Amino acid sequence: MNTQPVSPGAYTLNNEPEEIAYRRACSTLVSVGWGVLIFMVWSVVKTLGIILINRRQLMESIRNGIEAAGGGTVSDGVIYGLIASVLAGYLLAVLAFRTYISVSAISEGRGRQVFFLYIPLSILYIVNEVLTFITGFLAFTGAAGGEESTSLAALLIELTSFILLIQMVSSARKVRRYKKMITSREAGHAA
Repeated sequence: MNTQPVSPGAYTLNNEPEEIAYRRACSTLVSVGWGVLIFMVWSVVKTLGIILINRRQLMESIRNGIEAAGGGTVSDGVIYGLIASVLAGYLLAVLAFRTYISVSAISEGRGRQVFFLYIPLSILYIVNEVLTFITGFLAFTGAAGGEESTSLAALLIELTSFILLIQMVSSARKVRRYKKMITSREAGHAA
């Protein structure tokens, strides 16, 4: 047993129940933030896969829309350029949005100050995941033949992503609640 005195200003571990719950919630928030960041890769892969698998239908739909609007005939190169531009913009927006949410959660879990906006954005992201899950479920129930396993895998990944987001918002609320309790308790001891 170490009986040396602790130097002034040195960190001493506090094992009060609130402190333990706070450290646990911080750890969970960091882990879940990393999980959301990793699931961002799934979103990119899924989007690219959908575009690649359905590129012929997408090209025909765009071509028909341009021609119906009086734009004349359009070459495949122009359509590919249009698809690439829109896809790049969409993927950059998704990456920025999800990276902001994930990095903010990780930062808050590590005790750094973060902008409060990431919690409402996370809730917006949860709504998006619910809609994606419902769409995936409808696709799964209507899928035929070999598509069922792919749809089921996508559905399970979306469900896991949804659960991660719920856990992230819950942990963020716990971190803030316990931090407030600890701060008020310490202010009460100092007075």
